[in-house]
Amino acid sequence: MNKKGQALVEFIIVMPIFVMLLLAAFDFVKIIQTKMTLESAIEEVILDNNYKLEDNVLLNKETENDMITYRLSKDVDITSPLITLVIDNSYKVMVERTVYAE
Repeated sequence: MNKKGQALVEFIIVMPIFVMLLLAAFDFVKIIQTKMTLESAIEEVILDNNYKLEDNVLLNKETENDMITYRLSKDVDITSPLITLVIDNSYKVMVERTVYAE
């Protein structure tokens, strides 16, 4: 039996799966990084209302009774074909905080 030929066939079968899993891991890292960035930014927005956000970050501020709800959201583009089978080409990351109004 030709062991080199068998290894080549196994490599050709496994390599696309490995590449898709690697791209999926990068997309998950982008999502987690965006969420951490928004977590940090929402704290700054709560402390300083004049805080300058990135252009593609949306801020929603709702006031109800003595509570203020801040919501930051941002779309993350997904490049992995494995993940786009489950969700759309963009994933919305949202962070929400509710504080008492002073």
